This record gives sequence, C-alpha cells and structure tokens, in this order.
Amino acid sequence: TRAVDRYVITAPVSGRLQRIALREGARVRAGQVLARISALPFDAPAYAESAARLRSARARQQAAVATFEQAEAAHAQAVRELGRRRKLLEVGALSPEQIEHYELTAKAQAEASQFARAAVLAADAEVSAAQTSVSARSGRANLVSVTAPADGSVLRIPEYSERIVTAGQAL
Repeated sequence: TRAVDRYVITAPVSGRLQRIALREGARVRAGQVLARISALPFDAPAYAESAARLRSARARQQAAVATFEQAEAAHAQAVRELGRRRKLLEVGALSPEQIEHYELTAKAQAEASQFARAAVLAADAEVSAAQTSVSARSGRANLVSVTAPADGSVLRIPEYSERIVTAGQAL
C-alpha cells in the first residue's frame, strides 16, 4: 500500500476527546466524523469578554442594517429622479450631459447599496461567531466534530482512549 496524500488529523480545540471508534486500516470517506471533542468551558473573565464582543457585534449589525436601509432609499430616490429627468430629456428640456449626471448618481447609489448589503452580511457573520464564542464559554455542551478531509484509510491512531487534548494535538 502506498499513501499518495497523508493527512495528520489534529484537534481543532482543546477539550475532552471521546473514545475513538475507528481502527487502523479502516476506510473513511470525506466529511465522515472521525472523532468528537467536548470543548472546555472558559473562566468568568473570558466569558465576560465574549459577552461584550457579542453586544458589540450586535450594535455593529444594527448600524449596518440602518446604513443599508438608507442606501436603499437613496438608490430608489436616484432611480426615480433619473426617470423624471429622462422625460425632460425627451421633450428637449434637458441636455444629454445632464442626464449622464443623473445616470451616474443612480449607478453610484446602486453600488453604495450593494456595499452596505455586504456590510450587513459581514455583521451577521460577526454576530454568529460571537454567539458561538459565548455558547462555548458558557459551559454548555459544545461538541466539536472532527471530520475526514478526504477519502482514505486510517494509518495510525496514537491513542484510542478518551482523554484531554490540546488544540493542534494529533488524534
């Protein structure tokens, strides 16, 4: 047997590793759960810090949503204004150069709206990450699954027994 790509599976978090049910030589599929780790809860100051980060992330999320709503309203107004100005262009009351200005404004407002939408998505992700951190630090059951990165075979398992592992330790 020749291993083309070797992967060393390591613990993504520190915690209590549950007993490994696989045996050396076992076939595994990409995404298959290889091990489970109960992440360790953190101390009170670390929990307070995580809770503060969650509050901060929620405030940034609210600000991003407000900015997005303002950008959407400004874009809608620019589109309406462009429509009105095009009617004036049709009757000869406006020059083509002036209509280009209104088209540019509408385009800029559309881009600002897209940028604001991306900021909302980023803020949503920050809130999600902060909530995960608070959950992990609160001491609630936080089981982390370690999955196979690719199809293959288990070559070696250093220790089958349940034990405490540190992040980065080979499983």
